[in-house]
Amino acid sequence: MYDIKIAPELILGLDLKETQVVCVDKGYDSESLRELIKQTGTKEKIANKKSRIVSQITIIWTGIYIKVSI
Repeated sequence: MYDIKIAPELILGLDLKETQVVCVDKGYDSESLRELIKQTGTKEKIANKKSRIVSQITIIWTGIYIKVSI
């Protein structure tokens, strides 16, 4: 079983009241897990998978910053 499949259950089972940042490796890289961690009031630091990095297109054009996730 992949760790990402049980990660939401683990996060919900933890007392994160005094936790400032949840740090995990790229095996846990998913938007749903990022959102779940943010909902607890804790910051997330999840390493990006290569696929996320490649799928993010950043355009800097005349001072306008646009980030598109595909």
